[in-house]
Amino acid sequence: QHKIAFLGQVLSYFFIPFTSAKMSLSDQVFHLATYAHLTYAMYKCNGLGFLTSALYANSHSVVKAVICTVACLQAIDPELLYLLILDGTDRLVLAISE
Repeated sequence: QHKIAFLGQVLSYFFIPFTSAKMSLSDQVFHLATYAHLTYAMYKCNGLGFLTSALYANSHSVVKAVICTVACLQAIDPELLYLLILDGTDRLVLAISE
């Protein structure tokens, strides 16, 4: 029971930033970074017994992309609105290229 609850909590750190409209951007990044750190620690301790390598790699790629995009946009214009749901869309590319 504790293992399932822990897994649910860890996965919520990944999914909630994409589904909750009430979170600030800093809270979203904090949750994603927490997910990345927890899954890294569990992957180092348990290998494929915790997450498949594909799920681990893909989810970490998403976290990295979001954090890099936030850093890039903050450097361009700290007042620019960024929504996680737009990551990877043409609208985001246009905002960065302006």
